[in-house]
Amino acid sequence: MPMSECLSRLPLNSRPSPRNASSIRAAGCLRTCIVHPRDASQHPWLHERPVIVITCGASSVRKLGGRRDVLRRVHWACASRSPTKNEEELKRTAEELRAICAETDVFAITVDVSSFDAVKAFADKVFQWSDEVNVVLNNAGVGLKSGSWSGLDAWKTMIDVNLMGIVNVQHAFVPHMMPNENPGLFINTGSKQGITNPP
Repeated sequence: MPMSECLSRLPLNSRPSPRNASSIRAAGCLRTCIVHPRDASQHPWLHERPVIVITCGASSVRKLGGRRDVLRRVHWACASRSPTKNEEELKRTAEELRAICAETDVFAITVDVSSFDAVKAFADKVFQWSDEVNVVLNNAGVGLKSGSWSGLDAWKTMIDVNLMGIVNVQHAFVPHMMPNENPGLFINTGSKQGITNPP
């Protein structure tokens, strides 16, 4: 299920309940980790203006164009992997978000999630830009154009991005988020490549 559809299913205005919590887990191939579990009323998605970090942000956030109720109430830190392919799209995404709501703050940057050093530098910059992060949408992923017959370099890239990219983002952001008093939420999106392109 696309991240844009998963996001559209998240509860926005209702008080969270065990039913709502399960609906988040059932929204797609998601695994969630609450950094600071608290009473349900403290769910990070119900923060007045949550700060959300999203990898693969250029394409994913733009697909939410019709969900202005989502976009308007969020501060976004968007990362996309390829400077040559995604930089212009990332700029357009930031401009569109700012156009939807003048109060929306947007931090957009290209980051290679397969490199822990690059992700760590991104996390440091995000926490210079904002005092806290409420939600991390760990969403970056690549595919194999030739499926199982793709070359070894393509396989290595896919594993570095789709697997280690998830790990790198968690290791870079969780230490920053742990000291915060407010709850934090990670949503890790599993790549369909694990199903459609078995070795």
